[in-house]
Amino acid sequence: MRSGLSADGLGDHRTGDILDLAERAGLESIEWSGDAQSLTGDRRKAAELGSRTRDAGLVVGGYRTPYRVGIDEHDDALVDEALALGARRIRVRAGLIGAGEADEATWRFVVRSLRGLAARASDVGIGVGIGMYPDSLADCVETASRLVERVGEPSVRLYWSPPRFEAAGTVLRGFYEALPIICAVETPVADSAPLEGRSVLWERALRLVDGGDVDVLLQASCPAVDPLVRDAAYLHHQQRAVG
Repeated sequence: MRSGLSADGLGDHRTGDILDLAERAGLESIEWSGDAQSLTGDRRKAAELGSRTRDAGLVVGGYRTPYRVGIDEHDDALVDEALALGARRIRVRAGLIGAGEADEATWRFVVRSLRGLAARASDVGIGVGIGMYPDSLADCVETASRLVERVGEPSVRLYWSPPRFEAAGTVLRGFYEALPIICAVETPVADSAPLEGRSVLWERALRLVDGGDVDVLLQASCPAVDPLVRDAAYLHHQQRAVG
């Protein structure tokens, strides 16, 4: 398990400030965004940012993209950008329609497209992570698990985010179901919602991913140091507790 920062909500801020923030919080990885950091279509910029990230002692955990599998084209460029950045995986979206509304032809097309992207990415040592979105084939744990199973490629895994307003027991049941295919766990950083406030959920979840190749990503929407440092400290405490 690696503690990390998702920079997707920090598009208004300089990448140097974001690196400083991650270092101050003692985090281990960063997921950069093609949109927020204007990396899409700019391999040189991606390579420079990847180099600066590694110089700061951080891993480029992922490359978050707006890419919609089965909708958008040019996934070769996507892989090239992730490779230039030095990212471990590419985060994508599975289509643009909910699983319950999609017909079998849509499922087959997205599955085939995901297999193609995964093959190109795995050739250069990069994985593919599917984000969970309401209007996608990964709109809940059950459909996301079904999608990953149908793709059948070990390099294709899932980004998991705990629902904010469900009881810990309900959230954990979904987490247990998704655990074998999770590549990253995402949670927003907020002044009013510290991770420790859901300690039952996080203690159990972090214990299960400890020792695995999983990034736990804090999603900051402003460069406020205190909430991020607070939640990062909680992650580090849990790492030590289960280590």
